[in-house]
Amino acid sequence: MAGVSGRAIISDTIDSLEILGALGARLHLPGHGPLSTEPAKDIERALVISRQLLSDTRILFETLNAQDSINKVILSLRDLNRSFA
Repeated sequence: MAGVSGRAIISDTIDSLEILGALGARLHLPGHGPLSTEPAKDIERALVISRQLLSDTRILFETLNAQDSINKVILSLRDLNRSFA
């Protein structure tokens, strides 16, 4: 999921969780963390959290991009105002 760099892309995590969920395992032995005797429930919980994180991240970047655009407009108006002064 995270590759050798250690950075996971949340959409890859969601894809991996969906694949794991489709396997229908009765026991999940993760590489770290506690054993899961209820994999379907635990995977669904992880999917809910991951999808919310993806949504929150999308909103954050849309907001940052909008803020960048607003700053460009403000700077442009300031420069325009200076040219008339």
